[in-house]
Amino acid sequence: MANYALIDIQTTSIVNIVVWDGITLWNPGEEYDKVLIPEECKVEIGGTYVNGEFIALPEAIIETTEEESIVSANT
Repeated sequence: MANYALIDIQTTSIVNIVVWDGITLWNPGEEYDKVLIPEECKVEIGGTYVNGEFIALPEAIIETTEEESIVSANT
């Protein structure tokens, strides 16, 4: 059993991650492609798969107000 990314063919977005043996017949539908995820690769739903490469989501940037920063620093 291994993890596979379910890729939307039109958008190249990763829409799901499934565990599959790679042998049992399984067809997710014509609009999707299934790609084996290498063990060392971090893959998340919402990322993309382009030209044979998984591309991660960008890191979230959380902005805080000056007041929130002061309160946080004092606790």
